[in-house]
Amino acid sequence: MPSKTRRKKNTRKISGPDDWDSWSFHLTSRVTPINPLRLIPAKKKSPLRWATTKDTGGAAQQLIKKVNRWVRGKEPQVSDLVESLEEWLAAAEGRPVCAGFGLEALAWTYILPRLASSLPAAPWCQVFDYLSELPRRIDGAETSDKPLEQQLIGGELPLVLSYLFPEVNSCCELGKIAQERLSSGVNELLDGNGLPTAGHLALLRPLLACWTRCGYLARAAGVSCFDEKARLQYEWLVRRALQLTRQDGTQVFSVCTDEPEKGIDELLDAALMLIGDQEDNAIADQVLPGRKALRKKSQSGVYFPDASTHSKWGEIAILRPNWLRGGEHLVVTYKDRAVRTELNCGSSTIWSGPWSARITVDGKPLDLQSDWHQNCWYSDDDVDYLELEAKLDNGWRLERQMLLAREDHFLLVADVLLGSAEADIEYRNVFPLTDGIRFEAAEETHDGYLVANRRLALVMPLALPEWRVAKTDGTLEATADGLELRQKARAARLYAPLFIDLDRKRLKKPLTWRQLTVGEELQAQPPSAAVGYRVQVGAGQWLFYRSLTPPANRTVLGQNLYNEFYAGRFDTDGEVDELIAINSEE
Repeated sequence: MPSKTRRKKNTRKISGPDDWDSWSFHLTSRVTPINPLRLIPAKKKSPLRWATTKDTGGAAQQLIKKVNRWVRGKEPQVSDLVESLEEWLAAAEGRPVCAGFGLEALAWTYILPRLASSLPAAPWCQVFDYLSELPRRIDGAETSDKPLEQQLIGGELPLVLSYLFPEVNSCCELGKIAQERLSSGVNELLDGNGLPTAGHLALLRPLLACWTRCGYLARAAGVSCFDEKARLQYEWLVRRALQLTRQDGTQVFSVCTDEPEKGIDELLDAALMLIGDQEDNAIADQVLPGRKALRKKSQSGVYFPDASTHSKWGEIAILRPNWLRGGEHLVVTYKDRAVRTELNCGSSTIWSGPWSARITVDGKPLDLQSDWHQNCWYSDDDVDYLELEAKLDNGWRLERQMLLAREDHFLLVADVLLGSAEADIEYRNVFPLTDGIRFEAAEETHDGYLVANRRLALVMPLALPEWRVAKTDGTLEATADGLELRQKARAARLYAPLFIDLDRKRLKKPLTWRQLTVGEELQAQPPSAAVGYRVQVGAGQWLFYRSLTPPANRTVLGQNLYNEFYAGRFDTDGEVDELIAINSEE
């Protein structure tokens, strides 16, 4: 019986670029590591193009395309690449640090091993030394100022170098730098549950792309690019990316007319494969276009986590009743003294942008004198509720309410202006309707419909009388700025609510609303003390109450209330079932 012979392990030491002939032969003949463009799951587009837009820069886009085609055995000729590389390196020193430059550096690093057979030693080593030194120029303190650039150049680039050149000691050291910077970047830029700050929301997908590519490279190298805390944050980030996705696959607050982000479907598929979470895959089937969603009746056996969330640290709230692709959801940010909201219903983004209110008191405008802060966040099976507050001039305060009813499919938004002395108040509020959305006002009443190619929502200004023939100092109309509500009053306090019905089945039903009498100790209260409203659309009826003074024992429509805010639904027996009750200490 012939004896078995064990293949000798290749123990030949690779000296590195100093022995150029051996080094170049080694780079072009080795089997591993696999080129990142072949390792990271992407179909046709390079993973470096994930979540890029025209703002990333045309030069970066063209270079990434060129490199991707060359690695996949297509044009351009290597001579074209070498010429482009020489031009890039000559101009690199004077260029400002930006995301496009970081992606270009990554693209050149991806193909640097193969270029060893096409470049002489001196220019190859010049490029290698420049790319190896580049991560060390990025100060970790720049994470909050330039988070994407810091993660691309300071985190991903050293990881790619350590992955592609494990034979070089200096590149192994870069791998340690990469793990530290990537972990600190994730932990500093996310809130502990995967949400960035409102100011970095537009970077969510580009950062996800960066960290997803890093995850695949680290796994192939048998190392981790994140510490345990950052790894969990990354997994949460994937879910947040799904929560912040519109029905067409774009991210909330992205401008509808913008060039779509590249490769988002491939990015999200790759991220979901990397974390391998069944819940998130089920959510993706519901949310993302092109996937087969479970019908509502067949979801009983599938567990779906809550679709709503709020981050006080990030100053972001997502009011989302469910994960259904055609469902409604409201996203709110309140950073830098500006409240931004986006309302989506089905395939339509109804409005997106600043929720701006212009208020004058005795003819003088009231300006914000503080940041917005969260007064209350509440979420249960019935509603998602967010309340914000900011200080205005001369001791006035502005509170802002947003209530999205999960089963009843309506949105209540309201401003609460609070002062201490009676004055002439003029209030103007605008929601910026998106292109293609228009407001069609009713002829005889103050309500109207938000319309695209069909009716999307019914809007009812509860503080205005239902009929236009009634005397009023307010209007609800479409202007060049969007959907505008105006109210006037001689008072110390003012409540300005809009009831927005998002149930398509009710949009052709009869409707009505009434301002109710609020009683306290057998005395009717003025609207500056407390207000109540009854709303009916079809068979659905609701009661709303808001106290504008310290809560007291009051009655409205037979209900005895001691709350700051109350919302309820009338059942078939005429009884009111509570949806939410907020007390002032909450």
